[in-house]
Amino acid sequence: MPAQPSTREADVLRKGAEALRLSTGPVPLLLNSRPRDGRAACVRCGECVGFGCPVDARAGAHNTVILLALKTGLCRLVSGHRAQRVLVDGTGRATGAVVRDMDTGARVEVRAGAVVLAAGAIETARLLLASATDKAPEGLGNRSGQVGRHLQGHNYTGAFGSFEEPVQDLQGPGVSIATCDYMHDLGGDVVGGGVLANE
Repeated sequence: MPAQPSTREADVLRKGAEALRLSTGPVPLLLNSRPRDGRAACVRCGECVGFGCPVDARAGAHNTVILLALKTGLCRLVSGHRAQRVLVDGTGRATGAVVRDMDTGARVEVRAGAVVLAAGAIETARLLLASATDKAPEGLGNRSGQVGRHLQGHNYTGAFGSFEEPVQDLQGPGVSIATCDYMHDLGGDVVGGGVLANE
């Protein structure tokens, strides 16, 4: 989808970036800039960071893939349970999971033809490590001992400026311009880097 229209703030930041010879571009936000799949286009309210989308324009598993899966009739959504380990057969193929009912504490084995781990970097690694077997004593997929290692958090560093004229037009969705010029290849022994964006 096309990017959202530029904001006044992004226009000011773009001029500053050009003066510093930094490349800039719009930020992929996983939100509809036009109606799609029964969900509205973004109304530019600016509530994206930390709040639910009032018009359902922002994409998430809750309004995309889960709904599509449920429409097939081949899956069932169960809430109030926490995955504790992945079950595998003798060949190492995933066959289900052990889940815990958070209300009763009961453990339940759920069998499936396919298992998808999509619990984010930390919880996916936790599940793989918690699913050790005789054939995978260090956890599933962890022959190298690297599952869960080298995870990185991300730090936010802020900067503010003062302007004589208004530079904020209060149009969302929030972050609207970024440079990736400091992402990698910082030279020498420098480790790190990241995206610079308005938030």
